[in-house]
Amino acid sequence: MIYKAEKAGIRVEKIDPQNTSQECSQCGEYAGRDGSCFECPSCGYVRHADLNAAENISHREGEPCTA
Repeated sequence: MIYKAEKAGIRVEKIDPQNTSQECSQCGEYAGRDGSCFECPSCGYVRHADLNAAENISHREGEPCTA
């Protein structure tokens, strides 16, 4: 699907997703997840684990796939 992004002029980066659903996107602390629920014991942030992971991925620097 990278070709579709290139055609639209959108830059695509490869991001290492390791631990993104266990790291709090608000305070950066690592916490376990219970199925689809992420709850940070440090700051109390609660969110769906996949949305928490997506937020963490959006803040990471990656390797460019497109120019």
